[in-house]
Amino acid sequence: MSSNEHHEVNKNSSAAELHPRSLGSVVSEGTPVLKRAAPRSAILQSSLRHSIDTTSMKSIDPRVLVRPSLNAQKRFSVPFLYSDRSYTEWSVQKGQELPPFPIGKTNTIDFPPKIVAKNLSESFRRKSIHAVYFPDKAEAVCDTSCGTKFKVILYAHEDPEKTIMEVMKRKGCSLTFMKIRMAIAKAAVADYSEEKAGPNTLKVPDFIAALYKPPTDEELQANLEQAVEELEQNDPYRQQTTLQLLAAMTDASKSHAETSLRVASMILIDGEAGIRELCLNLLSSETCDSSAIAIKRAVLTIFRNSLSVLSKNGKENDLDEDGWCEEDLFPLIMKEITNSPCPHGCCLLTECIDILLKSSTSLREKALSSGVKDILDKALNCGEKTYLGLYDNALSALKTLECQ
Repeated sequence: MSSNEHHEVNKNSSAAELHPRSLGSVVSEGTPVLKRAAPRSAILQSSLRHSIDTTSMKSIDPRVLVRPSLNAQKRFSVPFLYSDRSYTEWSVQKGQELPPFPIGKTNTIDFPPKIVAKNLSESFRRKSIHAVYFPDKAEAVCDTSCGTKFKVILYAHEDPEKTIMEVMKRKGCSLTFMKIRMAIAKAAVADYSEEKAGPNTLKVPDFIAALYKPPTDEELQANLEQAVEELEQNDPYRQQTTLQLLAAMTDASKSHAETSLRVASMILIDGEAGIRELCLNLLSSETCDSSAIAIKRAVLTIFRNSLSVLSKNGKENDLDEDGWCEEDLFPLIMKEITNSPCPHGCCLLTECIDILLKSSTSLREKALSSGVKDILDKALNCGEKTYLGLYDNALSALKTLECQ
């Protein structure tokens, strides 16, 4: 057969079977047109329809195929001070089997999984990292007070006296996670030493810092009024962003020292723009999802920063001039600490309690008769097992009560 005969195509049948423009080019009359093969997926679907009888198949419940979300609802609903043992112990007998697919960066530890899990849980306690343990999967889901979340998985090694460890970032700052991963690699072999700041730490020279002109009271008031407008919106993202900004403004380590003091005084003492009432309303919300917990933590950070900077500058006696801290703030804080599922929130709450008790003699007397000591004892015991920051704050508050 000649080459011309080989390429000869029936013009009428090709024109009827396939439109010329479907090939993406202009085809003139008389030009041979090739039939496009059916897609592979269409061929498979056609063959499956003819080979499988779907009338006798049972419907699949999609909920069966959904993977559990690591007990998220449980973690968001159980108060931390009354939580179960999943917060306190990581008892691992053997690690997971390595998956058949490649995984991320790992560390090989010269200890069995049982010892590695024990070392890591102690490190998380010392560094006040909230961890929820899943011993049957040799996994730990953790988050820090700054919002960096990560997951630790222990895999079985060929040598039973060794462990393969993987640390995965789930959310948050990559720089913070890098430091955490380095610290976890050390903690896995029971090295809990803190990293010292290097010589390259940057600091603003004093002569440049002296040139800084802080904002005026009018500018700060305008900022607070704008913050009120954002907080009044029914948008959790905008509320959380605004609260984080206010938390930074009242933090003397992040803001100008004089500015943080003035903003703290405007919020707590002067009640400027009604921000303290709005924050109190957000803190009293009974919603217990992840967004609400983040908002409450930001509110508590504002209260903690404001109380701390006022106390350090000798203005703790001005806190309760109108009775707001004693009559409104303190009772809600005591209610929240018994209901909060977040250990970071409990740590902030105990710190606020400690500062308020130190600032008011009448409040200490009222606290002794209202069962505050029992709650602080509970926080002390819980913090000693799982969260060292909570332990330190509760111990300081108890010592303040004993001085009464």
